[in-house]
Amino acid sequence: MLSLSTNPLLSLVETTIKNNCKHEYYDINTPEMYHPITCDGSSIWGDTEDRVVWVSGVEVVYDNNEITKIAITHDSDKDVYSDFGFAEEISQLLGFNVTFTEYMDQYDGEANMFVTE
Repeated sequence: MLSLSTNPLLSLVETTIKNNCKHEYYDINTPEMYHPITCDGSSIWGDTEDRVVWVSGVEVVYDNNEITKIAITHDSDKDVYSDFGFAEEISQLLGFNVTFTEYMDQYDGEANMFVTE
């Protein structure tokens, strides 16, 4: 089972159960409480080249001990959707590969992602 509990950049702040799924909420464990992510400009939805996005939290949803959703709280708009640099740096932050869910599941301030192989 993938877990973020040993990641030194993330601090588990709350665990809840909703609809029989476990939700873990993490804060960024830096003095600023944010982690910078640099986009590479590959988004098809807007100009994200060299955009620095500040990540402030992560929510991980588990169903039967498997991650079904990862919500990244950030300070940008949903134009970061499809930016490969954003997804790659989030994967590095989490310690496993992720990609975006569908466009309709993206919001200003929140990128929704799932685990890839």
